[in-house]
Amino acid sequence: MQALKPLSPSASVIVCTRDRPEKLKRCLDSLLNLKNPPLEIMVVDSCPSSFSTRDLVKGYPVKYSLLDRPGLSTARNMAIREVKGDFLAFTDDDCYADVNWLEKLMENFSDEKVMGATGLVLPLELKTEAQQTFERMGYLRRGEVKLTVHGEDIFREVSVLGAGANMAFRKRVFGMVGRFDEALGPGTLCHGGDDLDMFYRIFKAGYKITYDPGAIVWHQHRNTYEHLRKDLFKYSAGHFGYLFKCLINDRNLSALSFGWRVFWKANLRKWLLSLVVQQDLPKDLLTYKMLGCLAGPLFFIIERKCK
Repeated sequence: MQALKPLSPSASVIVCTRDRPEKLKRCLDSLLNLKNPPLEIMVVDSCPSSFSTRDLVKGYPVKYSLLDRPGLSTARNMAIREVKGDFLAFTDDDCYADVNWLEKLMENFSDEKVMGATGLVLPLELKTEAQQTFERMGYLRRGEVKLTVHGEDIFREVSVLGAGANMAFRKRVFGMVGRFDEALGPGTLCHGGDDLDMFYRIFKAGYKITYDPGAIVWHQHRNTYEHLRKDLFKYSAGHFGYLFKCLINDRNLSALSFGWRVFWKANLRKWLLSLVVQQDLPKDLLTYKMLGCLAGPLFFIIERKCK
């Protein structure tokens, strides 16, 4: 394939994957169609069960690294060490990038105090009830209004920034606040929270992050009810694993009060009301969410002891 003409300032795009070559192909095709291409695209193949991903990327002008253990944070940290760009943009293998995605993300770094940028994540399809329910809950979508935040109300502001499927950072910020916490994220017991933890640490260091809905990727939501239940458990576990880390590492009691408000308002209160009045979510989904909230701190303790 034709070599990419790199974008200025230099940006590296990182895609971490595990055993999803069909989805990765769609993602890479979209990245090669960017209006302003990156300096490089790196694929990290995390603990694969076959050579299918390696064989796929041979047909693309991308860098390839093989990781011998699972964990999205571990894979991202490997890429951070190896790529050359001054800016690092991350998306997931089950996402499809808009042609202006990278350009829109990079526009937000004109302010030197902005260390990160996130964008809008839209559903690639809404064919099943499970996909529609997931989208309605707003786990990935963060609205249509651009905003720059700097952590005055730190836990609330972390929660409005979007998701790791669509984010970019100045590379030098990882030397300031550290790389991704390998006790958090997919591939660990916590299943998530790695992106939230990074946003939190950037705010704590006194810098800003911009959410720009003009930077768009489309995400392939899981299409079955069983996958939806599991995903709700995982998102909740990751969220509360990250909050627990903030509580024990920084002695930040605001993490405790914020966590209780989330647990009560979005979970326990609705579950109790569901006993008498139908809620926007079925009781079993609310139960899975609550179990994830309760499991997250324990999962973080176990992962931290294993590292």
